[in-house]
Order: sequence, then C-alpha cells, then structure tokens
Amino acid sequence: MKRELERYLNISDLKKYCPGCSHPLVARAVAEALAQMGQPSEQVILVTDIGCCGLADHYFRTHTVHTLHGRSTAVASGIAWAQKKRFPGKAPKVLVFIGDGGATIGISHLIEAARTSAPICVILHNNFLYGMTGGQSSSSTPLGWVTRSTPAGNSYPPISFFNLLRESGATYLARIFPTDRRLPDVIQKALNCGGFACIEVPELCTAYAVKWNRLTMKKLEEEMKKMGWEPQEFFQERHSPAKISQKEIRLEEIEIIGQPAVSRAFCILIGGSAGQGVQWASRQIAESAIQHGYRVSLKSEIPITVGTGYSITELIFSPRDILYTGISQPDAVFITSLPGWNRLRPRLSNLHSSHIVVDMSISEEEIEVLRRNDNFIQREDFQKCRKIHPVLHAFQTLLSSHRLFPSASGNVEQENGIRN
Repeated sequence: MKRELERYLNISDLKKYCPGCSHPLVARAVAEALAQMGQPSEQVILVTDIGCCGLADHYFRTHTVHTLHGRSTAVASGIAWAQKKRFPGKAPKVLVFIGDGGATIGISHLIEAARTSAPICVILHNNFLYGMTGGQSSSSTPLGWVTRSTPAGNSYPPISFFNLLRESGATYLARIFPTDRRLPDVIQKALNCGGFACIEVPELCTAYAVKWNRLTMKKLEEEMKKMGWEPQEFFQERHSPAKISQKEIRLEEIEIIGQPAVSRAFCILIGGSAGQGVQWASRQIAESAIQHGYRVSLKSEIPITVGTGYSITELIFSPRDILYTGISQPDAVFITSLPGWNRLRPRLSNLHSSHIVVDMSISEEEIEVLRRNDNFIQREDFQKCRKIHPVLHAFQTLLSSHRLFPSASGNVEQENGIRN
C-alpha cells in the first residue's frame, strides 16, 4: 500500500509537521482515496492556501498551486471550469487544502463556489484558530477558547462553515475527524459528487489550542457535540456544472492554423517593468503559439504594487502535453528593463546556448555573466525606441534564428493585428 501512496505523496516528509498534528493523516487519506480510485497523479491538481495545510505543496506528487491567503477556492474554481471546458468528460480532479483561517478570509469565495456548483473538492482543515500566524482566533473559534487574540476567552459566537455552505447550495458536505477510518471513502464521495464538495476535518493545533485550552481529541469531540457540530454528511442534487460551464462561462476559442515546427518544448523567460505591456505581449505570443498547434503554459509574476516594479512571464511551447511548468534552463531570455533584470538575475547565472535579448539599460559589467556557455546576446535600446513593442520585437529577433512557427518570417505583430 505504501508504494501506491508514494505515487501521490512523499510520506517520509510528513514528519516535518508539529508532533501530534493531524495534517499528515488527512494528506495520507487523500492519497489513499486517489489510489483507490486509480486516479493518475498527473490528473490531480491540488490548490493550497496559506497556513500549515499549505505545506502540502512540498509533499504531494501531483500538480500543485500555492495561492494567497483565502484565495485558494477562487483559483481552484477557475482551474476546474477551464479544465472541464478543455477536457470534457476527462478533466483532472481539483482539490483545495484550506484552513479555517483561510476560510475566514476567503469566505465569499467558498460561498460563491458552492452557489455556482464549482466542480472542486475542498478539504477544510479546521483547527479553530490561525495556526501558522501565531494562534489568533478565527471565525470558527468556539466560545470561551483562549487564543493569542482572545487571552480571556473568545466571546464571539463561531460560524459553522458546514451550515453556511449547505445553505449556499453545496452538492456534498461532510464533517469527519481525521482519525476516522472512513475518511478516504468520504474523500472519494466528494471527488465524485459532480459539483461543489467540502469536507470539514476538525483538528487540534498542538502548538497553540492544545496548550492554551488543555484539549484532547476526546474533549474536542465533546465540545463540538455541545455546539451541535457532530460528524455528518449532506448531499443534494444540483444543477449540472457542465451546463453552467457551457452557458455562463465563455472561454475564448483560438483557431488552429498550423502545426508545431519543433519537436521539443521551448522555454522563454521575459523580464520587464509594469507599464511595458509585458503581460499583454506574452499573451499575444502564447496565442500565436496555440494557433500553430503548440500546447502552451503562461505564468506571470508581478509585485503587490501591480502598477510599479517588475513584470515577469514564463512561456513554454511544446508539441506534447506540458506536465511540468517550471523553467530551469530557458531557451530564450528577454530583458526589457532594469527591474526585470534585477528580478531574474539570480536565475541567469548558468544559462547554456540561450538566445538573450537585453536592454541597453543593463550595463556590460552586469551582463558579463551571460557571455559564456555559447549564449547568443543581442543588445537593444528599448527605452529610447517607442515605435516598437519591446517584448514582441525581442520575440521577432528570436524567430529570425529559430523556426518556431512554420510561417517563420515571424511577424507576430501583423499576425495578431497588434498595434505598437
């Protein structure tokens, strides 16, 4: 059995949680459920929230996405709808790991996912406080509990996530303790319910809740019984998520006009500044690649300031399915500004045979690290020349030496109707 679970989960790493924490039990139960279903690991997408439950990113051998605090449900819903549209009848299973703190912050996302019957399975690790941030109270903290923010005992009535999501229209709900042997079976039910599912797993935070409230699992069960929060299941027939995705969620269709011109994945790193249109231009390039028959991955990174600072994208074109979206050795690098260079600089010290286009604002001394290992370097003064789009121009220089598209004169701007 351990060998089967290892396809989904690095079991030995689970020891890194606090002693007595039940997060490893939940992670193992998820792996057991997936193994019993025979679900391929590459057909599983795990979206994690901030908090101790978010450490699962490092342990699961599936696709994982780590989100902002409280936003995991919204991100997972978008992923699930897109996958359902892209792969009708064989979409990957999408799971969410979120704590009661993340659920408190992102409660509207949970309500909307339940209301619209988003095809996701949420595992709500409810240890009744914010564990990773120091033990503050959350929306589910029971009356009288001592937390970091309620040292005299919590005086606010707790919210039942179970009841709230039931009234919001969830398809399947369950509340079950992590030590219950039926947990893998319950997870399977949730994954196969056909709509929005949430499994609330009451847990003990051994770092804070146990210490400050002298709790044991038995005492927690008694506390929850007094609150009317006993273990239970709930199921209701809902409108079909498939009909919703067709009628209400409209995804842009891109016409395929060609076939890939290369037989392997091609990776591009792009670093510029906010206001340069880096994100927009990268999307144009991605859409051109899709038109020419490639599978495409496009990832973006911007600072919290959004309108200032760096703007980073990572593009992968491949004639085959892209099962891993990380880029360790890019085939091309476009640096269109100093903030982009500063952000990407730590990743560029060991490039080999890369096509590199660098703005003149980066000094020769700075780019000396790139002049090795057969890298091709081209300098451009993007700051002075306003008549060309820096990213699209850099991509055009790439097309002049790499036949990525069959129509390889490579005027991406004309093909997409782009105005500089």
